[in-house]
Amino acid sequence: MEITFPALMATLPDSEEEARGKPYLVTLEALAKLSSERAMFEVLLTRLLNKLDIVIQSADYPQLINH
Repeated sequence: MEITFPALMATLPDSEEEARGKPYLVTLEALAKLSSERAMFEVLLTRLLNKLDIVIQSADYPQLINH
């Protein structure tokens, strides 16, 4: 498979709703294989944390935390 790293990251869902209808296990497996080198792991970690931030902002988490 030939794909750029940003394009691979773009296949991950940006919201909880999107995650339900979008299979992303193959993407996570590919990212796990790529992250075996430290430099790639650091890039992957930064991008995954950014993606997590997007997902958290798109969900209604403040309401869940306040209860």
